[in-house]
Amino acid sequence: MAGPDEVVDWPGGWRPDPGSPAMVVGDLAVDMTATMASEPAGWDSNSPTMNLNPGGSAGNVAGALSRLAVPVELCAGVGDDVYGLFATDALRAGGVDVGSVSVIPGAFTLVVVAVADLVGERHFWLYPATGVAASHRFTMTEEAAGRAQGAGWLHVSGAVMSDEPARSTALALMEVARASGVPTSLDLNIRTSDGSVAEDYLAAIRVGVGHAAVVFGSVAEELPAVAGGATTEESLNTLAGDGGIAVGRMGARGAILAVGGRHGVTLEEFAAREVAAVSTLGAGDVFDAGFIAAALEGCSPRQATRWGVDLSAACVASEETYAHLRRDMLDGATARPNSPRSAGAARHASAR
Repeated sequence: MAGPDEVVDWPGGWRPDPGSPAMVVGDLAVDMTATMASEPAGWDSNSPTMNLNPGGSAGNVAGALSRLAVPVELCAGVGDDVYGLFATDALRAGGVDVGSVSVIPGAFTLVVVAVADLVGERHFWLYPATGVAASHRFTMTEEAAGRAQGAGWLHVSGAVMSDEPARSTALALMEVARASGVPTSLDLNIRTSDGSVAEDYLAAIRVGVGHAAVVFGSVAEELPAVAGGATTEESLNTLAGDGGIAVGRMGARGAILAVGGRHGVTLEEFAAREVAAVSTLGAGDVFDAGFIAAALEGCSPRQATRWGVDLSAACVASEETYAHLRRDMLDGATARPNSPRSAGAARHASAR
């Protein structure tokens, strides 16, 4: 819970409803992962062992929230194949409500092949192309709309904004949640095969930003692509706007929190915990889960950012994305210092 030095100040006067479920909307996949040995093994019997786990950005957020004792339900799409069965069964066994996961006949479940290099960075390949994968083919249902209305928080992965019908489904659920007073968050999660972003994809992301109370994204690529700022500060200032929250993830450097208010946008940096990097797979998703879990426990945006920063470090320090996470890992999070550059006082930027 928030400490005595924390002011629980969320835009719009929102207050958490402890015990209410989070709803996560977006991509569910299977992650096929391998880590390179200290010496390249070559393509023979000594090659790295492949591991299979449920994944996708939304799948990771849902799984991590469940590990943090947050009741959570997932709205996504999988194919009627063995990978789809594997992913839904694994999440169900981990405590995630998969009642709103649609099984798409004749479609492939999205498979993410991730190979970790010698410094822990992951390199990704997706199959099939996102437009034909089941992850982008789930549609709106009355049951999903009802669950969105009754959720304590709705989180959307922008990865499904690239194609229909998942794009329209995600945006419609954000509208339903917003109209019902449910706080919403959007992880920009922009994924492309060649580095370019299609105009309709970008337009959908920007509509989602307009529905979201909280926006997450990487400072290096996603924030400037969506907000168009020449600097990180400008991009965060645009996304937080008048009464919103934006969080820029900086990897090993931590994160920047931007909170919009009547007198402009307050910016504050949070230093990352130093760890030996094993794998960066899912670190941003685990950050999002930590932030949401903190919010639902009544913490402030500042404390929620600390939770996200600390949990993402725990993710990077392990081969596992979230299976090793525990709620008690966060008991000392209130004592973590901010970045030396911003310690003592937050910075302010005029609204743009």
